[in-house]
Amino acid sequence: MQWISFWNQQARSEHPSEQVGRIVRGKPTGPEINHRIAEHIIKLLQLENHHSLLDLCCGNGDLSRLLAEHSQSVVGIDFSAEQIARALKQTTRHPNLEFAVGDAQSLHIQQNFDRINLYFSFQYFTDTNAAKQVLNGIYQRLKPGGLALLGDIPHAEKERHYYGSWHGLMKARTRTLLGINPMGRFWHPKRLCTLARQMGFTAQAYPEPEHLPYAHYRFDLLLSRSE
Repeated sequence: MQWISFWNQQARSEHPSEQVGRIVRGKPTGPEINHRIAEHIIKLLQLENHHSLLDLCCGNGDLSRLLAEHSQSVVGIDFSAEQIARALKQTTRHPNLEFAVGDAQSLHIQQNFDRINLYFSFQYFTDTNAAKQVLNGIYQRLKPGGLALLGDIPHAEKERHYYGSWHGLMKARTRTLLGINPMGRFWHPKRLCTLARQMGFTAQAYPEPEHLPYAHYRFDLLLSRSE
């Protein structure tokens, strides 16, 4: 997949949830879902109003704005210039929030953060080298003692459940081989934990709570960096 082109195109939708691909049963989700997700992120990251937060792959910034209400400062980064343009249009009420175009695989930001969030996006780093680059960037930018969340990751053992049948799964894998599957990669939690630990993190995978829209086939990975 040409992910930049894909997400630039998504950003042209007029519906905020469609812009970031948050769809349930064929319909874009409403604001209440974002509030549920933000509460979930705040709880897992133990986010407090004295923390600095890096929100990677922030898309149109809807979640970033909610998280900024519980942080000292938030920097949102996305590699899609059109997503960032959307985000910048709505930041006037949040003086502690800024956005910039940037790539999670090659972070050039120099600031270090108390907390780092990467939600609903790790599936788009589809090979191990890309995953390692993202994890390394997070490790370098996370302060000692800090927490990072890789949230809402498709679970490899639930892939067939998501596609509904073996036939659906085989069609999806064919699309993946052709580079046209917008779902990205389904990750094994144990494999991802191993990669994270190799990069220096303490890592723990968690099932998502049932009140979140994709809990039936996704999981979260909480990372910590030792003091």
